[in-house]
Amino acid sequence: MRFELKPHGIRVKLVEPAHFKTDFIARSLQWAEHSAYEPQLGNLMAWVSHSDENAPSPEPVAETIFKAATDSSERLRYPVKGCLFLVLHAILPDAIWRSMMGAGMNRRPKS
Repeated sequence: MRFELKPHGIRVKLVEPAHFKTDFIARSLQWAEHSAYEPQLGNLMAWVSHSDENAPSPEPVAETIFKAATDSSERLRYPVKGCLFLVLHAILPDAIWRSMMGAGMNRRPKS
């Protein structure tokens, strides 16, 4: 998209935030429940809750959005915190990434 829009003077920027305290998941998602999926869903909900409790405030996201919007460079990506997470996702083979993410479905976070 950035190459298609460049001739029209439009720059494309990607703001890539990690997890921030917004209460989005608790407010926005409705979970379908079924006993067959309860262990995995319960673990996922515990991870979401744990992440929300420990997440930083969203101010850095707003600051990065402003920075991206006012930056006249050709820079595309603007990660906000969690950069290591994005790098790991980019460099790890898919099978390893999936096994790491899937491991969370089989255990609860440490309290």
